Amino acid sequence: MEQGEHEEEDKYILRLEQQMRSLLQWTSRGELQDVAMKCMHFFLALQVDGGEMVDPILSKHVAQANSMKDFVKIVSKKLEDELNKHKGDIDGFGQIYFGKNEDPRPKFSSLYHRSHGLQILINDTYKTYVYVDRTSYKYDKKSKTWSVNLYFEIIDHFGLDKNKREAMKYQGNYLHPITGANILGHDGFAAWYRLQHCYDHVPFTTKEYVQCKVKGKLNY
Repeated sequence: MEQGEHEEEDKYILRLEQQMRSLLQWTSRGELQDVAMKCMHFFLALQVDGGEMVDPILSKHVAQANSMKDFVKIVSKKLEDELNKHKGDIDGFGQIYFGKNEDPRPKFSSLYHRSHGLQILINDTYKTYVYVDRTSYKYDKKSKTWSVNLYFEIIDHFGLDKNKREAMKYQGNYLHPITGANILGHDGFAAWYRLQHCYDHVPFTTKEYVQCKVKGKLNY
């Protein structure tokens, strides 16, 4: 490749990066915009698989999201069902299982998250692990009240899938809640896709950690 061709390609790549940056800035606010820029820089620096990012600010916003709080309630109810079956004995059962048709994973696709950052950064989570700290379990046999600490590990990937339909998961009537513009029309999606699939920048794993205390009352 001639020097002039190198210079033109460098300018093209720079333009792709600017378009991707514009998209992330447009769909995030405040602290999460800082996280989005951090994710973009990490993405552009990676050209091998295996990257991983854990950001406490991202974990904080995940913990505060209503969808995460709803997921905690679902897990707490599942746990209480098992405690009722085993009359308060937390060591009487192993893992908590969800049915084949159940998909309670926390998702961040509300109108609020479209413009504040969690949708562009996470959207539909890939996998969530729930850990029950059995050593923290407290149970009063007389009142049948219980409490225990739960720890959540939320795993996702910062990248666009090779399948175009999946990659453009924001398609449809995806309007920016503040400007009213159709976000699908933003050049940043195509730029992100090209950077990943034409210039070998690879997705990386994001992990968010949430901990909380849940409690209830048994009725066996």
